[in-house]
Amino acid sequence: MERKGYQMEGRTLTMPVPFGMESEEEADAYIKVREYLRSNPYSNAMQIANATQVSIHKITKYVRQGLLHNQK
Repeated sequence: MERKGYQMEGRTLTMPVPFGMESEEEADAYIKVREYLRSNPYSNAMQIANATQVSIHKITKYVRQGLLHNQK
């Protein structure tokens, strides 16, 4: 399953759906959280949820699955 393309700096990019994602909507939520964390690396789950409109339950699920970690 591959995500639809999206525009970034004039290029159309496609991205595979991360392993274990059940739907494209869940993959979109994950990507939204990941992008927020790249810009705000010291945010807690409540701040992430408020900024991205992704539930705390999903955010903690991504953490438990090892999908969100410090990528320095």
